[in-house]
Amino acid sequence: MRRPLRRNVVRSRRAIRSVVQLTPAPWRWQVGLEAGLALGLPLGLFTVIGQLGWGLQAALGAFTALYGASLSRRDRLHLLPLVAAGLVLAAALGVACSGNVWLTSACLIIVSAVACTLALGVRLGPPGPMMFVLVAAVSSHLAMPKVLGGVGLPGLPLIGLVAVGSFLAYLVVVLPLLWPSVRQRNGSPTGLRTLFPRLHLDADTVVLTVRIVVAVAVATLVSRPLGLTGRTGWCCRRWPCYNRAPRDG
Repeated sequence: MRRPLRRNVVRSRRAIRSVVQLTPAPWRWQVGLEAGLALGLPLGLFTVIGQLGWGLQAALGAFTALYGASLSRRDRLHLLPLVAAGLVLAAALGVACSGNVWLTSACLIIVSAVACTLALGVRLGPPGPMMFVLVAAVSSHLAMPKVLGGVGLPGLPLIGLVAVGSFLAYLVVVLPLLWPSVRQRNGSPTGLRTLFPRLHLDADTVVLTVRIVVAVAVATLVSRPLGLTGRTGWCCRRWPCYNRAPRDG
């Protein structure tokens, strides 16, 4: 009787410890600081000129700084412009399809399929395809006419503000390279062709891509009767498979 009781106590302790204990890993304060600056910079600049709304829209581009966090600054110098272009394109597609609810749903499904294929296929790493679909969904909601449940903001300025936010995030990451000590510490660039040699879709990647696309499709259908049209991106984030973007595979 005592052995099962003792075994349960040990298991309970392990379970509690797994909840409150952090996984052993290097303290990545630099990544968090960069992300905070990338997000706060557009908010602060536009708030100073009395345009907080512009700052919030530009903050969509700040997601650029989240990518390639495990790479050197020299490699991110070449990677992040591609990420920024993808986020701006996602915003543009969201705006272009914002005039029709069904077009918006189709847009999000297509963006999720393309983003998953590219991000997971080349092992882009966290946060994976999530931010591209999120930017497309939020942009569509902001540009969607009010009669359809959107905010009704002008589309072209929104796309421009996302581009501004991406550019500011890029500067936050690469400007430290102006210091010789930082350049020396980061060494020579590895090169994108070496880091991401080719698009490889193995069975696990295909299955994960299908799961994510299905999750987005279901979220778009569920959001309509719930009155959450335009907020599909936030619904998709709750799907566990949507947040998986392994760097190694």
